[in-house]
Order: sequence, then structure tokens, then C-alpha cells
Amino acid sequence: QGAAAFLRQQLRSQNAVEITQAVRLIHAYRIAGLGAELLQLIKVFIPFESDTVLNCLILNALGEVGDPAMLKPLQKIAQARLTLFPGNLWKTKKALFESLHFYPQAAARELLDIGLRSGDERIRKICRGSISDT
Repeated sequence: QGAAAFLRQQLRSQNAVEITQAVRLIHAYRIAGLGAELLQLIKVFIPFESDTVLNCLILNALGEVGDPAMLKPLQKIAQARLTLFPGNLWKTKKALFESLHFYPQAAARELLDIGLRSGDERIRKICRGSISDT
């Protein structure tokens, strides 16, 4: 409880280094109960590469924890198409679909189906791999 409270406070920091460290700790130690806070940090209109890096770290941490309750909010990212920075959006989507491997397949099925319908063969390949690995 104490670690989660401390990390929650770090996630609310204005300091990018503190936020990144907190996300890395959540990932490394699979600390549950912070998914909502992590989701709030994801930026779909990704203006900077640093935001993309943080998005990927967050998605990896969410996947490592594997809480199926976090999947529904991720649909917004999976279905996003328009952005001023398509390369950054693609990196975020790639991290999202790669993270689905860690969730129960039945829970992640809707997102996997979105990925399988993607116009991007790389995303479809990631999703096919997640389905065949389970």
C-alpha cells in the first residue's frame, strides 16, 4: 500500500524524470492498482518524441500488470487514425498491440481484432503472433 501511494504521487509529478521512474518501477515490480493513473498519462495527440517514449513505457507497464480492466480505455488508442505525428502514433500503437500478449487472450480479443483489421501489416503481424502464442 505504501509503495503504491508513493508511486501514485510520483505519477502526478510535474517532473518527467520522476514520472518515468515511477512507470519503470510499476513495470519492473508489476505493481497493480495504478492503471487509471497510468492511462491518464497517455497522449494520443503525440506532439513530442518524449511523450511517445513515455506512452510506450506506460503501455508496457500496463501489459506487465495485465489487468483486463485497462483494456477498454485502450481502444481509443487502437482506433486512432488522425494525428499530426503519424510516426509517433504508430510507435504507440505498436507498443499497445505488443503489450496485449501479456493479457488473457479472451479479455484482449476485441483489441486484437482491431489490430487484425489494421491497414498496417506490421500491426496485423503482432496481433497474429499474440493469438498464436496463447
